[in-house]
Amino acid sequence: MRIIRNCISEETAELATKNAIDLLDKDVWKNNRDTWDKSLLTGHSGKVLITKVDPEVRAAVLEDVQMELPYSNDLTMNYHVGLAESGIAMHGDNAHRFGATIYLNKVWHHDFGGIFLWCEDPEHLENLKGFVPEYRSLIINQDHENHMVTRVSPGLSEIRLTIQIFGH
Repeated sequence: MRIIRNCISEETAELATKNAIDLLDKDVWKNNRDTWDKSLLTGHSGKVLITKVDPEVRAAVLEDVQMELPYSNDLTMNYHVGLAESGIAMHGDNAHRFGATIYLNKVWHHDFGGIFLWCEDPEHLENLKGFVPEYRSLIINQDHENHMVTRVSPGLSEIRLTIQIFGH
């Protein structure tokens, strides 16, 4: 797992956040309960809303992060809005060349949940490492390391906003 702090500019982060918030009242969202494999939902009852990133935002994000991302013939880039009690069970992104997450919340407290956990050694899943979402940071998983996101706290009014990038 590679973590790169301040991977996108403040301008790109603000553009992406505004775009995602503007899309929230539009009928463009899918949710994880309908689209993800059921094994990814284990232990999480909340929803993650998912939609494509606007082309203008996509171009700005790629300009900022292209030197960090592994080579890929094709990229998928989506917003993920984690609502209360959402998360994702342990998995390895094996269907993709790599997976990456950019965090867009200016403030995210560890008590909110939604912590990114991973295990570098699949033989010792008890040796987890964690990362509290940090504004403008990027996590890249190109080695198919097992990872998960803990449940976002029940009743939390905050949304957990990320951009997910998958290389194919």
